[in-house]
Amino acid sequence: MLIIILIPLILILLSTISSYLPVPASVQNVLAFLGEPFLALTIATLAAMYFLGTRMGYKRDQLKKILDRSLRPVGMILLVIASGGVIRWMLQDSGLGNIIGPALEQSGMPLIIVAFLIAFLVRASVGSSIVAMTMASGIMATMPAVADCSTLYLAAMCCAICGGATALSHVNDAGFWLVSTFLEVDEKTTLKSWTVMETLIGITGLVLALIISIFA
Repeated sequence: MLIIILIPLILILLSTISSYLPVPASVQNVLAFLGEPFLALTIATLAAMYFLGTRMGYKRDQLKKILDRSLRPVGMILLVIASGGVIRWMLQDSGLGNIIGPALEQSGMPLIIVAFLIAFLVRASVGSSIVAMTMASGIMATMPAVADCSTLYLAAMCCAICGGATALSHVNDAGFWLVSTFLEVDEKTTLKSWTVMETLIGITGLVLALIISIFA
């Protein structure tokens, strides 16, 4: 079973280091192809189907039921991730970031809170914490006032952005569905537990950022 888990890791690792090894180009191309994350995971899944299914005496119908139960929630998670990526590009290409940044900058609020709010709004609308962090960082970097900030203040701003990108994980976040699906709890319970916990973590990050900014 450990070997099956290590299959995608080994394939991806071989793909990464193949360009640094003295091997023919054809071998490098094969390793790069097999090391693609989706293909590596597919190979591991097929290996698990055979060694943990067929060889263990599972019939085709039994194996199909197990796969249906395992892969169905993954489809929902992939759909949420893909939708978040689409919304991210729509926000970026529409120039909404160029509107949000100056509007909040002119509000007179501290830059720490501005950074938190931008990340929080993107997180709430897109769902992806990575997208929220990258967009908020990009918007903040374009503000003239940020150029005059000290290193410690910039570090506090990073904490605020991470806090905003963590808070309010709800139904458009893949992490929300991971928790809901694999812990087998309903959406209402996940909102009461996971969403509240993530929001408290985000607010804690903002509070710590404000405290750090006092000494900047």
